[in-house]
Amino acid sequence: MLTNGSVLSRITVDDICEGAGIHRSTFYRHYEDIYSLLEQMKAELLSELRAVLKPFGEPDAVDEEGHVKRKLLLRYFHVCRWHRNLILVLTEGNIENSFRAD
Repeated sequence: MLTNGSVLSRITVDDICEGAGIHRSTFYRHYEDIYSLLEQMKAELLSELRAVLKPFGEPDAVDEEGHVKRKLLLRYFHVCRWHRNLILVLTEGNIENSFRAD
């Protein structure tokens, strides 16, 4: 699943707990392992991206010249920028092929 040298393969539960300021037991109360955390984060990201993209299909998403309205594009790029590290992890090598399809 992971490629050698991938970002995720170098992250430990201790790293996550230290960064979040929580104890390991708190982490394991909510997640089985790093991959279950990643799966939840992926699901939340996809839900947010779908919500942002939904208005693109509506008639008022396009102006008189046929261009997508700027505010919709800015909202989409803002979400991508906010989650850029997660997107990089999910698209790195062969780690999560389903993310690309989703």
